[in-house]
Amino acid sequence: MAHQSNDHHRSPPSTHPRRVLVGALLAGLLILPGVHAARGLARAGHVTVPAQASAPATQEPVALPPCDIGEVPLTLSAAEDQLLAVVNRDRAAQGLPELAFSETLQRAARWKAASLASQGEGVAFALDHSDPDGRSWEQRLLDCGYPARASFAENLAAGNEGPEDVVAAWLGSPAHLANLRDPAMRYAGIARARAGAVDGTLIFVWVLDLGSEP
Repeated sequence: MAHQSNDHHRSPPSTHPRRVLVGALLAGLLILPGVHAARGLARAGHVTVPAQASAPATQEPVALPPCDIGEVPLTLSAAEDQLLAVVNRDRAAQGLPELAFSETLQRAARWKAASLASQGEGVAFALDHSDPDGRSWEQRLLDCGYPARASFAENLAAGNEGPEDVVAAWLGSPAHLANLRDPAMRYAGIARARAGAVDGTLIFVWVLDLGSEP
C-alpha cells in the first residue's frame, strides 16, 4: 500500500508568511503535494487507491462541525505517543526543544483524522487539509480554539505504515521536514484513525498538528 502524506504551515499574520507547493516520490512512499507556510492557498493532492472495505464498528470519534469529537478523551494512544517520541528524537538530534502535548491541537488533529477516515471507504481517497465543506485547515484550527496569534502547521499521512515509517516519509520531504524541525513549534497534537482495509490490511490516516502555543 502506498503511503501518502501532506503538510501545511501557518505563521502569524504579521510575519508575511508564504506557501510553497511541493511533491516527491521517495523509496516507494508517496508524498503528495502540500503547502508550507501561509499566503495564498495552494491545492492539496488527491490520490486513487484500491477500493477499501468498511472497517468494523469501533469507538473512533466522529467529526461534527465545527470541532466536535464527542466524548473521546483528548489523550494520545500508544501509536500516537510513539510518533511523538520519534519526532522528538529527531528534534533532539537537531538541538531543538521537544514538542509538548497540547489538548487544543489534539482536538483539531482528532477532528481531522475522523473526517479523513470517514471518506476512506470509496475508490478515491482524498488526503486534503481542507474539509469536505470547504473550510480551510487554518479555520479548523481556529474553530478548535487555537489562538490566531500563534504559528501552527500540519502534516498528514495515510497508509499501513507505523509511526517510524510515517515520520521517515515526512523527513524525506523538504516541506514536511521544515514543519517537524521548525524551532518555533513547541506543542503538538497527534491523531491516527482507521480508514478501512485493503486485502485485509488496515489503512490508517495520521494527522500531526504543531503550534507555537499550547
